[in-house]
Amino acid sequence: MNHPKSILLYAGVVLAALAVFLYLRFPSETIKELISTQVSQSASGVKMEIEELSPNLPSGVTMTNVDLTYQNQPLFTAEEAKIKARPSTLISDKKTVSYTLLTNGGRIKGHAQFRSKNGQGIDVKARFNSIQLKNIPAIKAFSGYDVSGILDGSVDISGPDRNDSSQASFSVSECAIELIQPLFGLEKLNFQLIEVELDMLGPRVRIKKCDLNGEEVDGRISGSLMVRKPYGQTRLNLSGVLKPQPDFSAKLSKMIPVALLSGTNIQRKGIPFKITGTIDRPGYSLR
Repeated sequence: MNHPKSILLYAGVVLAALAVFLYLRFPSETIKELISTQVSQSASGVKMEIEELSPNLPSGVTMTNVDLTYQNQPLFTAEEAKIKARPSTLISDKKTVSYTLLTNGGRIKGHAQFRSKNGQGIDVKARFNSIQLKNIPAIKAFSGYDVSGILDGSVDISGPDRNDSSQASFSVSECAIELIQPLFGLEKLNFQLIEVELDMLGPRVRIKKCDLNGEEVDGRISGSLMVRKPYGQTRLNLSGVLKPQPDFSAKLSKMIPVALLSGTNIQRKGIPFKITGTIDRPGYSLR
């Protein structure tokens, strides 16, 4: 064996042995604590618990059964989460990590940038694919409604220490919403597709677009929410138009004055409505 090949062989053996050593001696518990602490510092009230963590060389980790909570309220669980640091950012104040989460039958993929040494500022971008909403506790906790469906979309969130607005754009297919109070006699609404675009700045959420394509009604909604704690006290200022499907129109005629439903007005313009009050105590009215 010639000298250069021997050097390469020995170097390969040493590197392989070093990789095995690092893997076996990987400080999983310490890394768990560091990640959980970083998350808590970056998002007040949020806690992360990790069941298992292992290295994902060269600059990442793989975690299983990751639970996120907010003020002790379960948000969601990821069956698997892969996090990878961008090496070029590790020595800067703006550390960036990419991540992929497998949760509720789908995937969340994106990156997060920590903009300060103490972790107080964080910007997050994410893409959602085929997420089943039914088993996500955060949906019921923050909205007060039981919601099922398949979520696709994206979010671009600026940290709470910045004045920049955040955006979200998503769609929910095969959606069912259990209502707190019946709406026009309905206790549940079923939609083939819901498409939503949001702007968020501080506690204010502006609904730029909400198009509904449903079994009972089609429609559109716009307006705003002023988020408050507890979240059931979030103020609603929403308005929109509902266009009932033929079968539902027959039911409406028994609850709404015939004059409103007569002629072709309801088919062309729909029924304008307004939602006020809070999530816990919403009020519905016709305009």
